[in-house]
Amino acid sequence: MPLIALLLLTSLILVAALFAAPVEAQVGQQPNRNRRPPPTVPPGAGQSADTDALQASYPGVNEMLERRFIAMNLRKPDSPPFHELVRFHYEVTGQAQDGTYEIFWAGTGHYRETFKLGEAQEIDVASDNKMYTTRTSVAVTLPLRNVRELVKSPVPEYLMVDYDVISVADEQVDGQTRSCIHISKLDANTNQQGTAQICFEPDSKQIASISAQGNFLNVPSDVELTAFKSLGVKRYPMHMTTTVATESMPPAKIEANVETLENVRKFDGDPFTPPAGAAVRDWCSTLAAAPSLEDYDQPSFPQDELKKLSEFFVLVGADGRVVQAEPVRAAADPDGQQKVAAWIKTARFPIQNCGTIPVEYETFYTPKLKRVY
Repeated sequence: MPLIALLLLTSLILVAALFAAPVEAQVGQQPNRNRRPPPTVPPGAGQSADTDALQASYPGVNEMLERRFIAMNLRKPDSPPFHELVRFHYEVTGQAQDGTYEIFWAGTGHYRETFKLGEAQEIDVASDNKMYTTRTSVAVTLPLRNVRELVKSPVPEYLMVDYDVISVADEQVDGQTRSCIHISKLDANTNQQGTAQICFEPDSKQIASISAQGNFLNVPSDVELTAFKSLGVKRYPMHMTTTVATESMPPAKIEANVETLENVRKFDGDPFTPPAGAAVRDWCSTLAAAPSLEDYDQPSFPQDELKKLSEFFVLVGADGRVVQAEPVRAAADPDGQQKVAAWIKTARFPIQNCGTIPVEYETFYTPKLKRVY
């Protein structure tokens, strides 16, 4: 039997073995998001077969992975209430702190988050289409967003859709045999690429680890997920490490350990009571991520100067005007920071709606890189 045929047959056997085992129950509707003409196999993928043959070699893998990714999401609308406590180590620009992130979740529009980092704290309570917030300072807002996004969606979202299956094989991972699927996503315009390795326990056929790296659309990613735990039909990593980076700002390194993860039939007391003295604003669970700000008058800086600046926390009014804007950390270039601060007060941000009603929202502004063409 030719070698390539033998390799494909071995991969098919591994895929069939994964499918044959009990799989976590399907959670929610399965969107058909992975149907597209396959791109060229990325360089270094180690495959000699052509792309069409490669895709045909792993029938059903995309659908199986999508079920596993969905089962990792604890916050689907039909998910049961849960309580989660995460202890984490957070480091940026050489400064490290320890903290906790805790969430009591009763539904997409009904939850309480408590975030502590060093001496700083923020509490957010979502209830009855309102968001109640108390925080010690805006310095806590960006670390909260980074930790929240890791806990909410441990796998980089861009790698969860429109990817290509590169290989399926038994491998040694941390000294143990695992059945591993390698996926890749390539942006044809920039040749930027993200990759992931999803490995399964050979007996239970459940996810054991996920490793993802790359730089896709100028968003670097480096994620390691291990120590997975089953929670009903869910399967969630209890240990997570990541590097949160943007094109121009200093990266933040996060190591998180889930101390408590449990479904809850009835919460003790009432964790959804708004904290005393909380600021309140209209809010809805369908509020989308803030669109990018397109303003050609915004100041820009060379790369070496940009690294001396800070991101800004911004509270945007229902009319798109800035209600509040503050840097999230001290800057090494006070003059450049003041230049950004003066401009941002006059900026007009996109308007966000809950249904048809414009609402206030919080976002972050990253100083702009000056392009040299």
